[in-house]
Amino acid sequence: MRRGEALGLEWEDIDFTNNVITIRHTLQYLPEKGVFEEETKNTSSMRSIKVGQDLIDILNDFREWQDSEKEKAGEFWTECKKIFTARDGRPINPCTVTSWFHNFVASNNLPQISIHGLRHFYASALINEGVDAAAVSGALGHSVISTTLNLYSHMFRENQVKACDAVANALNFTNSPKQPISDNVISRGNITLHSKTG
Repeated sequence: MRRGEALGLEWEDIDFTNNVITIRHTLQYLPEKGVFEEETKNTSSMRSIKVGQDLIDILNDFREWQDSEKEKAGEFWTECKKIFTARDGRPINPCTVTSWFHNFVASNNLPQISIHGLRHFYASALINEGVDAAAVSGALGHSVISTTLNLYSHMFRENQVKACDAVANALNFTNSPKQPISDNVISRGNITLHSKTG
């Protein structure tokens, strides 16, 4: 998801039973307006994403931590219902998150990557696992599938090559030893084709 979409998440957007996150809002910052919330970038950006149990567990732990911080802050806590907030509970400036993430990557000797780069990594992982373009486009919240195809065209082409190679390897036309062909059986690699005669 986009940075603004993550910061726009509220606790009610998390279905802890079915492991689903629903994206409905986005948090933005402009110097003349400050931090503000608006609807998602487009209709398709309002979407639900299935996530793993490990992420749900992390969110549960984070909610417990946030509740303890809220208790410590007492009357100084400003409730905004967001998952990710400033230390006093107010909506957090997206630029602050970008700065924090950059420092986190550097201090932990991680490969240089931006928050938006994580989004591209997510898309690349889906494509490498053979997820079709329509599903990838839906997960990313693109308004039209052509946006996904244009951004990741090289990866989809690579997957097409892999698919062709997989078929060739399965049929094993070049590597299998020549075998006599019976009246109704043709064998190639691990595949046997039976044909009916008459």
